[in-house]
Amino acid sequence: MHCRNLFLGMIGALIGMVIIVFHNYYLTGEMLQSSASIKYYWSLQEGHNPIPFIYQCVKLFVPIPRLGVDLAVRYYIFKILMYIVATILLLIVFFYLPKFLKKEFFRKKDSIVLIINSTIVIVYTLLYSFNSAGMQTWYTGTVIVSIGTLFFFLFRLLSIKYQWIRYVALIGIFTNISVCWFSKPFYSGQSLSKVKGQYVASQLAGENVGAWDAGIMGFYSGGRIINLDGIVNSEVIPYIKGDSLPKYIFMKKICYLLQSPQNKGLYYGIPKTAGEWFEEKEIFFNGEKFNIVFVKYLEGNSKNR
Repeated sequence: MHCRNLFLGMIGALIGMVIIVFHNYYLTGEMLQSSASIKYYWSLQEGHNPIPFIYQCVKLFVPIPRLGVDLAVRYYIFKILMYIVATILLLIVFFYLPKFLKKEFFRKKDSIVLIINSTIVIVYTLLYSFNSAGMQTWYTGTVIVSIGTLFFFLFRLLSIKYQWIRYVALIGIFTNISVCWFSKPFYSGQSLSKVKGQYVASQLAGENVGAWDAGIMGFYSGGRIINLDGIVNSEVIPYIKGDSLPKYIFMKKICYLLQSPQNKGLYYGIPKTAGEWFEEKEIFFNGEKFNIVFVKYLEGNSKNR
């Protein structure tokens, strides 16, 4: 009965996925969403990698300090530690799983649950490895229940012989909650995005403005900002992939950019000669300091000449 219900649940999930894919195709002419397509392209530029997704999953349970180093360095350190921990876990499973399977409280349906949840984690890890350059914390929502289930079985396996594991787990949970509560917010820079959006609404009315990661800025500007990273703007994707984003900016007569394109590179379709067509100026607004980019050599844009 349990196997039948699990099978029906899997069929229902597959039907839901098919409906979503055809819904995307009906509305946009593409099987994938614009955001999925461009994030796959970003990942392709850097090389598909499962480490960013695993890193985000581990952060849900273990506080990971930033160490004052770049994210790429943290990924490298994390990868080394992950190999060490994975080896230890494999040894634990190898030596203790046979004893665990012989216990009376381990039923056949437990093995089904273990297999299903392990499969979910593995499949999503492989899937998100093709989105490694655009990884976000909330992507872990697809596997958090499965990871929790696997941790429960591992905890039960270890606590059979080692009672102190229960106390260590309890201390670990409270420590993690405390560190997360007092740590710096993940997205502390969002307040600046709000101010930029307000600046556009009050100071650049009637002007064409473009930005990368434009969600918050677009909201506070009244929806007037043109998205340039392709997440919610499929029109710009061919220009990004063609290394010709400036052409799109000129075509849309965008006079201002809210971030500098200087360090964007081919990742966002900016050629190496980017500095020839823009100029940055410092702005003070609502107690915040930031740069606004003036697009040069744009026909009819006399303000920027």
